[in-house]
Amino acid sequence: MSTIATPDGDASPRLAGASRLGAHPQLSEAIGFDSRGEAYAEIAGARQGSRFAPVLRIDDLASPVSVALHAHARPEAQSSRDAVSVDPLDRIEDTQQLIDADRILRIVHTLNFENRGVADVATRLLLPVHERLLKSVRYDHGKHFAGVLRSLDIDPARIVIEIPPAAAAHPTLLAYVTGSYRAHGFQVAANVADAGRLLTLQSPDAPDYVVLDASSAIRGALVRPALDYAARFGLRLVFDGVADADAVAQLHGLGARYIEMAAPAHA
Repeated sequence: MSTIATPDGDASPRLAGASRLGAHPQLSEAIGFDSRGEAYAEIAGARQGSRFAPVLRIDDLASPVSVALHAHARPEAQSSRDAVSVDPLDRIEDTQQLIDADRILRIVHTLNFENRGVADVATRLLLPVHERLLKSVRYDHGKHFAGVLRSLDIDPARIVIEIPPAAAAHPTLLAYVTGSYRAHGFQVAANVADAGRLLTLQSPDAPDYVVLDASSAIRGALVRPALDYAARFGLRLVFDGVADADAVAQLHGLGARYIEMAAPAHA
């Protein structure tokens, strides 16, 4: 993590973070930094920081490997699972305000990912984009974000853009935004509502990753069929919301390679 020396000789992560945004007045005004250099922004009337959940590769259950960090908004006053799971962007009615807030929150998460000092360049940041932004921005998805990242000396290749279920359910929209984000250096993950949606992901513009709820796949005995189908088309399947060690073992036994554990009730 870079730092800037203050007049008394101490290094200030807060100043270091702020200095990176000097060329972006809108971001400098919207994003603050705490004493640890962690970025935050006021979104929908509350200060939002970042919570990161590891995406684990479980080839060896005894030694799972973190291959990505999945970014989630973290309210400053967080005391329940509801505070973790509710997207603050859903509270914004005005579309342009939502687009601006979505872009700001993605920069917050990216700066905090960098602030964690993830040395392994193979580790990706899984970064959600709101459905309404995808439907409102008509062309060149990823151009604005990639330009900001490169100005901050951050490689878009480390970012996996997560398309939400409502947008991923539309094959034409999904193929278009996937191709657009890829053209600007990003990888793409589609968060699908159910395993049946895998049937729509056959085109050359299929995403790099597919995120599927683990509990529903296990209940419906769809883990193995989903894995087999994903393998046919070269899709990397991530089972998220994995409840406990028993579910991890069950998924591993069925051949799953990538998982994300469920958020704790109090995080």
